[in-house]
Amino acid sequence: MKEQQDAIFDACSEQFHDLFKVFNQKTKEYLNGEIFDQSIQGVCLDIGNGGEAPVEVFSEENLKRIRCFIGLDYSYHMLAVRRFDHRLQGSAFLLPFKSASVDTVIARHVIHHLGLSAGDRRHDKLLLMLREINRVIKPTGRIIILETMVPRFMEVIQLWIVRAWYHGILRKAYVPICMFSRKTLEQVIPGDFYRVHKVDFQSLRRFTLSYFDPLVSFLKYPWFKLPVFLQPYRYVAWVLEKKG
Repeated sequence: MKEQQDAIFDACSEQFHDLFKVFNQKTKEYLNGEIFDQSIQGVCLDIGNGGEAPVEVFSEENLKRIRCFIGLDYSYHMLAVRRFDHRLQGSAFLLPFKSASVDTVIARHVIHHLGLSAGDRRHDKLLLMLREINRVIKPTGRIIILETMVPRFMEVIQLWIVRAWYHGILRKAYVPICMFSRKTLEQVIPGDFYRVHKVDFQSLRRFTLSYFDPLVSFLKYPWFKLPVFLQPYRYVAWVLEKKG
């Protein structure tokens, strides 16, 4: 699994930020203006950071409330693109932190990168990540999850291709990128660990110059093959609180 993830992000690390420059800037404005509010504070862990420095993620006002920003990513090459303090290579399934040690956890566009292993249920890896976040977050902490979604019928088609073609015929044990539908995400999030403080759904068009911008960017990647042919059509932001 690690080798496939490394190959993906090694291939795109130098171009990733340029390809998604407009999307990242508009997402930053949206998050800081409508989602983060007072949720950002203290020790902030950014899972799947992708090498983005704190100033690329937060407004000046939100930065003032952060005591320590930690950018965690599975890919060394993605982290190496930018230079800032507290970059950490690691897995969302085994966070290298003590229990109840983090005030804020952010997971931006991470879920579809969790992938799917042969024999797993569709959402098993998402549950693993949520459990690990639950372990490290403080009782008073906040979790912000951001993700793009596809229609349910497209998720079903994708899953069929993965199971029948990749896992079955090609005998690939792991597919590194798979999209979720709103229905599946809402079945798993907030789950047993969290309660919803805020949830917001937006059209992906809000964050691009045109609807097809993300698809054009995807096609520039030589490693973007089936099943990642599905154009995300919605964007969701959750702000979660720990139960109990």
